[in-house]
Amino acid sequence: MEAVLKGIKADKLVVNTIMLMVQKRRSSEILGLATEYAARVAKSKGEVNAYISAAMPLSAAQEQELGKILASRLNCVVRPIITIDPSLIGGLTVQVGSQMIDSSIKTKLQTLQLSLKGA
Repeated sequence: MEAVLKGIKADKLVVNTIMLMVQKRRSSEILGLATEYAARVAKSKGEVNAYISAAMPLSAAQEQELGKILASRLNCVVRPIITIDPSLIGGLTVQVGSQMIDSSIKTKLQTLQLSLKGA
């Protein structure tokens, strides 16, 4: 592990931290540490991750437009992380922090089904 870290020219503090985690049998926590570190760096730069699930792949123009819309509504730099979820049938879901926007057809059909059961 140490050779790999030195091979990628990781900072000495990073090497020492990861090696300590390995020695203390906490290597399963390394991914969580890296994820949290990346989130804090992004936050300090005023960036947020937008987790977007789409029913079909988006074109480059659609991705760019969606990024612009989110950036203008959130007043910060948005990094879209897009996944494809065919179960949505159509539309998309967007999650930024604890905020969720769901415009998928799957959710609309489920809502309609629940309202029909209640009637």
